[in-house]
Amino acid sequence: MTWNVFSKRVWKLRYQKLTRGWDDSQTWNLFIEIAKFSLPRLKRFRELNNGHPSTLTEKRWNTILDQIIEAFEIILQDDICRSPQLTKKVNRGLSLFSEHFEHLWW
Repeated sequence: MTWNVFSKRVWKLRYQKLTRGWDDSQTWNLFIEIAKFSLPRLKRFRELNNGHPSTLTEKRWNTILDQIIEAFEIILQDDICRSPQLTKKVNRGLSLFSEHFEHLWW
């Protein structure tokens, strides 16, 4: 790759970041970007949360939140060769995230 092509790409990404707040490079591994965005917010939500869905106990809700958080933490470890046990935790956490997505408010 020549410097000129590299330079154009860098400036294009910088322009996108300034005008949109994010650039195309964040779509290369979108699931990583979503995990980076979500994880700190989920952790803070867990700290601040003062309720739970009416169908769950507080203890069960906190367990669900912990499983979701753990899934995002595993994703961000960026270990392509995850053990079956970790893959199962990620799948379970993402399933819970999807199932309870609309309960993430207080």
